[in-house]
Amino acid sequence: MHLNHKTMCRFVKNQTENINMRLRNLTVILLITVSCAGCAGKLNVVEVMSREISLNKFQEIPKESSPLAGYADIEVASSIKTRKHGVFLIENTAHGTPGYLLWLSIDGQLLRINGDPRPDQSGYTGEINPEAGDGIRYHFNAHVRLTPGMHKFIVGLPEDGVLLEKEMLVKEGRNRLVISPVYRKTSREHMIGFSGKSSFFGGVKGIEMSLN
Repeated sequence: MHLNHKTMCRFVKNQTENINMRLRNLTVILLITVSCAGCAGKLNVVEVMSREISLNKFQEIPKESSPLAGYADIEVASSIKTRKHGVFLIENTAHGTPGYLLWLSIDGQLLRINGDPRPDQSGYTGEINPEAGDGIRYHFNAHVRLTPGMHKFIVGLPEDGVLLEKEMLVKEGRNRLVISPVYRKTSREHMIGFSGKSSFFGGVKGIEMSLN
């Protein structure tokens, strides 16, 4: 069958539109799948950290408080960078908003820490800088007082569906708990503004914490 030029053009146009439609549908399906996975991870963090609610394990204190004999003071510090809110077609998380919180549980007593989000456009510091690019920086900070000894710490980021549980020895006097993010790998890592093997743009896949 011989097709004239106009018929051939219409045929090619129709096929192109069909392919584009399928690609858009596939993109929506993938975004919904990732979104649902994120919801499941968030629910898991909330469930685990809300399972055992205790009181009077620690008390929040002002930053300038002086140590008391027989007690341990802990400064909680964490710096985490996220993507800006709304960069994805389907956005059901609090990334890039004041609702992005750090959860800390000590022996079952839960503390939700605000991070004072600020725009951040870190420059390049080498090929392995996961925080290079335009995003939102959170500085989480809190001060608590408790008795010295072994304590169970659970740190969670509900919006990323990650948590870490660890028992650590808290000494009398001043202590500092540092919580650091481990970022996911992302296909955008080779694009301008996203340098290295992992990037904040992909979200947080894990947490590290140390007490000193």
